Amino acid sequence: MSKFSNTKLLLILVALAAVIAIVKYLDVSKGERNFRSELVKIDTAKISSIYIYPKSKKGQEVKLFRENGQWKVRVNENKNQNVDYSRISGLFKTITGIKPVRLAARNMEKWKDFEVDTSGTRVKVHEGDKKTLDIIIGKMNFIGGRDVETFVRLDNETETYAVSGFLDATFNTGIDEWRDKTLIKNGKDKWLKLAFALADTMRFQLEKQDTVWILDGMPANQTEVNNYLSSVSHVMGTAFADDLDASTLGSAQYLLEIEDTTGSKIKVEGFVVGDKKILRSSLNTDNLINGSQGGVFERIFVSRQKFMPPADTAASP
Repeated sequence: MSKFSNTKLLLILVALAAVIAIVKYLDVSKGERNFRSELVKIDTAKISSIYIYPKSKKGQEVKLFRENGQWKVRVNENKNQNVDYSRISGLFKTITGIKPVRLAARNMEKWKDFEVDTSGTRVKVHEGDKKTLDIIIGKMNFIGGRDVETFVRLDNETETYAVSGFLDATFNTGIDEWRDKTLIKNGKDKWLKLAFALADTMRFQLEKQDTVWILDGMPANQTEVNNYLSSVSHVMGTAFADDLDASTLGSAQYLLEIEDTTGSKIKVEGFVVGDKKILRSSLNTDNLINGSQGGVFERIFVSRQKFMPPADTAASP
């Protein structure tokens, strides 16, 4: 009887060990998904403000907020500027797309390695007075040489998660990246007339008649005109000139005025202040753009000679 009981007990233990082994195997094959499947639960229509503390700017606060249906960025205590809603839409898409694909670490010992401690980029989202998200964006990691994942951690939790995508591109940027750098837009297809004034020494005009561009009453070099129009159909600055007071600039030394088929106009003014070349657009009057960077000034203000027909180039003034 004792022998039978021992044998039966042994079989039961073997069976239990087999069950445990199978369960562990299944957990491993499923990637041990014993972690939360959702980090972000937000109604984007209710978001009222977003605070970003980018690591690239040593945590300098970027405040984005909704005011009368328009999203703005706080530039300083006295200045707020509109943010293009397409940028905000992209930000919403990135935030709601933060979904964990694996658990990277359970405790705080790995925070520093994954840069989800104080060295990461912090993002806080508010719906009115309620904070609905507080997350640390850490470093990225390449997977297989092509795919990218980013480590993240909710501020009130110890676990670190890996999520798909390169989140730094969205969150690790300063205030200027959210400000409007627009100089020219709306495209060239509707443009009808371009009037240039260059340093009080040269004035000329390009005008479209049917499908032909005319330079001061004569056919222009159509190839050069079309190349120029393509290059300036959408122009953004690269840096601001916040150290200058717009009220002290006086009259513009350079001017480009673009008129389209509807009668709408875009005016771009150019100023030379010492060794600086400054731009201001009627599409973005709140900002002075540093035109010295990226060759933007020279891209907009070009010589009349550029548009002369090839046969007349040598004889033209």
